[in-house]
Amino acid sequence: MYQAGDLSGAEGHLDALVQTLPENPNVLHLLSLVRLRLDKADAAAQSLKALTDVAPGSAEAHELYGIALRQAGRVNGAIRQFNRALEITPDSASLHYNLGNAYRDDHQVDQAITHYSRAVELDPENLNARFNLGQAYVSQQDWKRATGAFVALVDRAPQDAEAQRVLADTAHQAKAYAVARKACEAARQAAPDDAELTLLYAEIMTCLGEYETAAACYDSLLGGQSSDTGILRLKAANLRAMGDADGALAAYAQAVAINPADPGNRTELGRLQERMNRLDDAWETISPGLEALPGDPGLNLVAARLERRSGDHDKALARLKGLDQKELTTSPAFGEIRFEMGFLYEGLDRPGDAVENFEAGNAFLAKDTQEADLFRARSREYLARLRQAYDGLQSGTAVSTAARQPQDGAADPVFLIGFPRSGTTLLDQVMDAHPGIQVLEEQPTVSTLRNHLLVRDDGFPANLFTLSADDLLELRELYFKTVDRLIDRDPAARLVDKLPLNILDAGLIKRVFPDAKFILALRHPCDVCLSCFMQPFDLNEGMVHFTSLDETVRFYADVMELWQIQRDALDLDIHEIRYEDLVQEIEPVARKLMDFLDVSWDDKVLDPAAHARRQTFIGTSSYHQVTENVTTKAVGRWRKFEIHLAPHLNRLRPFIKAFGYSGTND
Repeated sequence: MYQAGDLSGAEGHLDALVQTLPENPNVLHLLSLVRLRLDKADAAAQSLKALTDVAPGSAEAHELYGIALRQAGRVNGAIRQFNRALEITPDSASLHYNLGNAYRDDHQVDQAITHYSRAVELDPENLNARFNLGQAYVSQQDWKRATGAFVALVDRAPQDAEAQRVLADTAHQAKAYAVARKACEAARQAAPDDAELTLLYAEIMTCLGEYETAAACYDSLLGGQSSDTGILRLKAANLRAMGDADGALAAYAQAVAINPADPGNRTELGRLQERMNRLDDAWETISPGLEALPGDPGLNLVAARLERRSGDHDKALARLKGLDQKELTTSPAFGEIRFEMGFLYEGLDRPGDAVENFEAGNAFLAKDTQEADLFRARSREYLARLRQAYDGLQSGTAVSTAARQPQDGAADPVFLIGFPRSGTTLLDQVMDAHPGIQVLEEQPTVSTLRNHLLVRDDGFPANLFTLSADDLLELRELYFKTVDRLIDRDPAARLVDKLPLNILDAGLIKRVFPDAKFILALRHPCDVCLSCFMQPFDLNEGMVHFTSLDETVRFYADVMELWQIQRDALDLDIHEIRYEDLVQEIEPVARKLMDFLDVSWDDKVLDPAAHARRQTFIGTSSYHQVTENVTTKAVGRWRKFEIHLAPHLNRLRPFIKAFGYSGTND
């Protein structure tokens, strides 16, 4: 009857047989299996209790008893039975898997992970154990280990669409975007119209800098309806990241038109309008929202920025201080509001209060400590491996590997590098004002090359100077493909790629572009570090270091020391520009720069503010300063905060001296 599928009949027959043979292990075993298949967990537990009394040395009996108890919701009893079974058979993969499940049910996740891991070790093909191990890590928000578990799973079951979906989401959380992309693409093959997968894919592609692909995903999600304001705002943010400020503006405006009562829609539109220096439009956008919700933190943040820019620091500060503190601390705008208050206190010559607010704003940015620690660990690992690449190199010998001649006919770009907040945006506007220069502003070009190499997992960047000629040509082609996705490249113009922290990858740039020129932007190290600490940057492997002044200074020292190593090891064509010289007298600095770039003189470069005002959008935190006439007011800004920088001066002094700032009362 059991084999024929008549489980109820089999149970009745076996139950009667147990009355006659109460200690027969075979009868008790078969009766228990029938009851488990009938989902009669309590009855199965009863017969399995009898079986373990009859056969106390049977690991299988204790394991089945544990399974029945777990199904009956008696988890503690199940754990005891599985552990007794393990005492008998300690290397049973199924026992470790079942015990892991019981510990998971009992919210003992660390114990569950221990036993899932052992189950996988004993039976690498136990896919359920691998899946549950990954989910256990997810429950702890240990995204890195969860990603590793799911990668191992899909390596063995690449056709499992659900596993690919979970891997895509987990790897996205772990910031392992290349892994997330591959998994999401595999999952979408099985469900191309799945809206959640399409949204996840868009977010992954945005993180990878593949903005056009992300935009297509958002458009497909919106379809002909365009009524989902949440997706409209995501689309707008993506368009803004790809430099399409007008497109972003239209998407935010559409969200406001669909739901004008949503303060989030008005906040985002007003923020972008303020960033675009359309101040009257920003006031017009947020005013109806403030009338309806006068205490909304996001709307008041935009209003305070507008008031600060008009010179009314007291009014702006009073506005922000008047917000309900309980509502403020739960608002996503809390961090930026504290930064804004820091700027306002600085303007009112209250540096102590300013620093207190900058510290609070940075603490909010880094509130996800796991994310922040992940970024720090990746950054430190990359810096350490870069240093390893330069170990033992003799000066000028690092690029001795011959490269094949490229066939694209394009000149090697110029790279504007430095430490963030060193005046690169002002230099950007000086050069971009020249009709023969095309500046690409802070886009993931070099990082695309870096990520391409890192995904190969073959030792980069430690193997930087052993990359083959074919590798270098492939990277060059990838670079220009990336550039062409971002801008309409003018073949007659000199291309300048501006992203300060590309300073880390001067070696990679030199390998790919042997004739590249480098413009090094310098500024007093104290001013640079202070300014970085005072900016509400989005966190990534670089910006995470600016969430405390101490860490900012340490990162500055690490980066600039690596730069000195690269400068000494590589035959770089470098032109240094000090911010202080540029703002003191722009023409002689600009003339030397034009000579370095081999372009003719044009007076337009002398008025970068006018050029900036003609632009739709400037994507850096200096967006409003560069629209003003060049002044020296930011020179020596750090003096106001000297007491806060005093503990860090010893670490900065070598760079103050190396970059020519000794004798300036350093």
